[in-house]
Amino acid sequence: MKVLHVLNYGWPYIDGYTTRSIGLTNAQALHLEGVDIHIAVSPFTPLAHGTDINFKSDHWGPDRQLHATRYQGKKAVSIRPWERPAMGISTSTSTMFAEELSSIVRRLGVDIIHVHHPHYVAAMALQVASELGLPAVYELRCFNGYYDLGTINPYRTLRGLWQNHLEFQLAREASAVVTISDGLAATLEQNGVASDRLHVVRNSVDMSRFSPAKQPGEPETDSHGRRKVRVGYATTFETMENLDSAVRAAGIAHSLLLDEGIQLELVIAGTGRDWPRINAIVETEALGDCVVLPGMIPYSDMPEFYRSLDLFLVPRGDSLVATDTTPLKPLEALACGVPLLATGLPAMRELLANRSDVRFTDVDAATMASDLVAFARNPWLGGDDMSERSWATEVQRYHDVYACALRHGPPQPGRRRQLAKSGIGLSRNLDRGIRSVANNAKSLLQSRNSKVDNAVSNTSIHTVLCGFPRTGSTLLQLMAQSCLDDVRIFDGEVEALDVIAHFSRSGRLLTKCPDDILRVDQIADAYAAHESAHAEFVITVRDPRDILTSKHAAYTQARGYYVTIDRMLAQWKAVRNARQRQDTCIVRYETLVTNPDQVQALFLDKYQWPSLTDFAHYHEKAETCVQDSMTHGALGGVRPVDDEHLYRWRADTHALRIRELLNDMPELTDMCIDLGYETNDHWADSYRSCLERECQS
Repeated sequence: MKVLHVLNYGWPYIDGYTTRSIGLTNAQALHLEGVDIHIAVSPFTPLAHGTDINFKSDHWGPDRQLHATRYQGKKAVSIRPWERPAMGISTSTSTMFAEELSSIVRRLGVDIIHVHHPHYVAAMALQVASELGLPAVYELRCFNGYYDLGTINPYRTLRGLWQNHLEFQLAREASAVVTISDGLAATLEQNGVASDRLHVVRNSVDMSRFSPAKQPGEPETDSHGRRKVRVGYATTFETMENLDSAVRAAGIAHSLLLDEGIQLELVIAGTGRDWPRINAIVETEALGDCVVLPGMIPYSDMPEFYRSLDLFLVPRGDSLVATDTTPLKPLEALACGVPLLATGLPAMRELLANRSDVRFTDVDAATMASDLVAFARNPWLGGDDMSERSWATEVQRYHDVYACALRHGPPQPGRRRQLAKSGIGLSRNLDRGIRSVANNAKSLLQSRNSKVDNAVSNTSIHTVLCGFPRTGSTLLQLMAQSCLDDVRIFDGEVEALDVIAHFSRSGRLLTKCPDDILRVDQIADAYAAHESAHAEFVITVRDPRDILTSKHAAYTQARGYYVTIDRMLAQWKAVRNARQRQDTCIVRYETLVTNPDQVQALFLDKYQWPSLTDFAHYHEKAETCVQDSMTHGALGGVRPVDDEHLYRWRADTHALRIRELLNDMPELTDMCIDLGYETNDHWADSYRSCLERECQS
């Protein structure tokens, strides 16, 4: 079963949101039997303030997530300045997101969409699931509207209520709903989420990364010989964290303990909107002797940070967002053997009650200071069992979640959501209509000014780019789109048969779909009844060994090599049949990237297509073109023409793949000869020798 996690943002951002994403997706990949995990991230602006580009795992990193966005050049298309996603106002970006997410879901063959809050990400994911007939899980880890509620600002209060309304509405529609605490689950149920669709999967910890120090360290002392007590916290600096009380409590405790030969130090790691205010308190109240604000600590260094502490402090204030939202950092600290002092909010007690290594305090500075002093004088120990909070255990609950989603089927949008969906659809169609009118007007103007012979201009030619995959057809399509004049070119991959009915029968049209090589006869037959229109086929080929050792950036690295043996054999057969026709020509990838002008001359000579600029300089104009994620992945980003990927099959990293191909696909040597890349099969001897030695050993 393939599950696609749809996140607001992922690697390399680090905060509570991505920490849970890392933990649960890693654990699912390792411990959830029968589930194949994939990750897609939205085009919306990340809410995180910190990044860690060096932290990667086998299941988390830049090559493990797909971006459901479009690209202009090498840069992802950003949201429009006027859009307000939190308020549900992001028609342009949401439309793009939905279309790209749908493309990802279809290309991966996803069985369940598992989308994580906020609502503007979930709305499009649930829409895609509904359109494709797939179940969708909605996971809410908090209600973002709570950040606004409880303030005295009327606008923020209304904004918070509206955001929560949108969250509740989507949760009622989802096939199954996941949240992280009993308090949040109760709120969802009170707002109409059916109890039989509601599941709690609590925050947990990766015990393989977060574990106690192998050898306890010696008690630390300062330069005056005083015993040092190091208290720490790591967080995003937000007012809900109550950090002003924490630093003031540290100042009080520090003063009380100095005469007892104890120096207390509070280290608060992290960044965020509230950092300047907290830093100002430290400076103006002269707390620099006992409070340290080191900034962002890389996530890969967090285990060592925890192990350096004597006590972990969680000073969260009594705000709506903190009342029911359980944090992750305390679990990581406890897993590293560090005792804990936390404010006694419902979420904290639900997560941490009945543990001997945890004590609870109040949110005010005086009480917190008193409890810090008590710990410094008589420390309690950490190291209680954490197995019940291990991701390896907790992640098993997703079996029930996914079974529930499959049982309930695709999301069912309510009437208001259906109207909103219709509005997005209308906006999408209007945008396409405007672009179509503009393109038709441009084509009409060009046809009037064209210097091409009338006999040519009155003949409609549909050029069909097809052939083997990973042979430069996307590059050739973009070259044509950027450099040729008076040619209608569809974006992305479009099957020729799907557009024949819409071809105006006058002018020039180009479509690209490698699998159209399997439909050459059907396409030609579809034009047979039209005297003034016909199809021409441009078949792209490449060294078969390069094709079979190629990967596709529009898929995660988990897919491995892109082209399967069965697909390669089917397309080889189709290429051999098609090249006998009079209406076909062959374009080799090797020629395209070493001599693009020669390929351009072919288009000019064969189809009389006038050019605006040279194929060799296509990238100068293509930088301004918007590509979908599939096109961007195929190209690896818009860049000048280069030949760096020629004959990469010879690299040692692909030697095992070549040996396996020779064993599983004996036709490979004949294919290389047939396509003109070898004259005999001697090149395979060394690989076969290695294969024989492996079999003997």
